[in-house]
Amino acid sequence: PIFFSALDLRPYARELRSRSPRGADGHCRQGILRALLAAPLENINTFSSLERRLEFDLRFRYQCGLRLDRPAPSISTLSRVFAGLTHKGLAQRLFEDLVAQCQEAGII
Repeated sequence: PIFFSALDLRPYARELRSRSPRGADGHCRQGILRALLAAPLENINTFSSLERRLEFDLRFRYQCGLRLDRPAPSISTLSRVFAGLTHKGLAQRLFEDLVAQCQEAGII
C-alpha cells in the first residue's frame, strides 16, 4: 500500500463521489481505491476479506488513507465503489495510468 499512498487518485475519487445530498458522510474514496488496488497484492480476493482486513489491521487502513476514528468501510461500500469503477470505465483508465507511471519510474 505504500506505493499507492503516493499515487494521486483524486481525479478518480471525484468521479466516484456520491451526488446524493442525503445520508452520512461517506468514506474517503481515495482510501477505498487504494484498498482495492492493494487487495490483490495482499492476497485479498473478496470484499468480505478486504473489509475484515481494514477493520482489524489499523496500519493497513492507515496506509490506504482511511480514517482510524470511524468504522472501516462496509462490504456494500467497497462493492459500490468497485461497481462505480467498472461501470464508469475508470478501472481501465486507472490501470493504464498505473502502467504508465510504473514505466516512467522504471519499475516495468
